[in-house]
Amino acid sequence: MLEVLTCEKTGPPLVLKEGKIAEIPYFVVDSHKNAFYCWYFSGIRQADLFHVDEHADAFQYLPCASLSEKIKLGLAQEEEVKNYVAMLTNINFIAPAMACGIIRKVIWFQPSRNSFYDEEGILSSQKVEEIFSLQQQRSLILDVDLDAFSCWLPVPARKFFLRKEPSSHQKLQLTLEILKKIPRPALITIARSQTPCYVPPTEVNELQERLLVELAKLY
Repeated sequence: MLEVLTCEKTGPPLVLKEGKIAEIPYFVVDSHKNAFYCWYFSGIRQADLFHVDEHADAFQYLPCASLSEKIKLGLAQEEEVKNYVAMLTNINFIAPAMACGIIRKVIWFQPSRNSFYDEEGILSSQKVEEIFSLQQQRSLILDVDLDAFSCWLPVPARKFFLRKEPSSHQKLQLTLEILKKIPRPALITIARSQTPCYVPPTEVNELQERLLVELAKLY
């Protein structure tokens, strides 16, 4: 298991909670970029990432932040990785994991639109099932941002959304139905997204616990 580390001596912890669901390690982080730390020290390499999030987190096009050779080769110590994570943002943490060989391919699922994407664009659900049917020899990382179920939007931004938004319960249930159809993950990371604040603070604890309970039922 990973040690609970702080970004700085007085800073917030990189990992807020950790445990196992049916022998699958899971880690709860606040800022989504901290998932890189969990992935790096998991020992998993060349995995597929199933990214459940309201946002793409720019895996398709953003170049990765500068990587040292030690980090890239998987030889870095915790302090160096901790300092590297402090330099990352929530829109550039996936690309370095791909550059390090931790992640081979990303499939992003956006529950609010019931849509799947890869680096080339939108995917049909049938195509996603085909991809995962060929995935048996590779590890899968399940990465969930709680803003996939309830995303805080400034009031002025809401007027641009003409479609009716599914409820957080509907989005969670939709996600669980998808998870039933794909391989069992080797690792689960969950982002609370309170820094910066994407998930309403009044909902984040309930969403986290509900997700953990449902994953325990599933696996």
